[in-house]
Amino acid sequence: SVESSQGAGTIFTVLLPAVAKRADNIEDKTDVVKAAKARVLVMDDEELVLDTAAAMLEFLGYEVETAKNGEEAVKIYQAALKNNPISAIIMDLTIPGGMGGKEAVKEILKIDPQATVIVSSGYSNDPVMAEFKRYGFKGRIKKPYNLEEIRTLLKMLNLV
Repeated sequence: SVESSQGAGTIFTVLLPAVAKRADNIEDKTDVVKAAKARVLVMDDEELVLDTAAAMLEFLGYEVETAKNGEEAVKIYQAALKNNPISAIIMDLTIPGGMGGKEAVKEILKIDPQATVIVSSGYSNDPVMAEFKRYGFKGRIKKPYNLEEIRTLLKMLNLV
């Protein structure tokens, strides 16, 4: 509902249904302990996507780095190899005006052929999303993704 008074402001009231089942089961304590040793780099040009993905990964116990384009992701990945390597990279496929995932994965694999790179896009009909392994990616996740989807993918890639 909405209540509005001129000069006083507006109040929006949103009522959400109660959920009988709690979300406590979303994380297995052993998974979180293992995840705490893993670092994930998220590359996306949208701040909201970066913040949301980082929050989800941190909730799951990962250490998170972020990059806004492929060039930045490659630099971060290369620098991390010396001290504290990155376990996986989640890369947006398309970065307007910058290096996207399709180009960046090639650079990452030149540095580290064993890198675990995951492609992420809202365009599920893109050929790269359909044949991700052909382009050097080890996994794919369609945006928008949720906590359980990202957890399942990382578990499938043995990063949990």
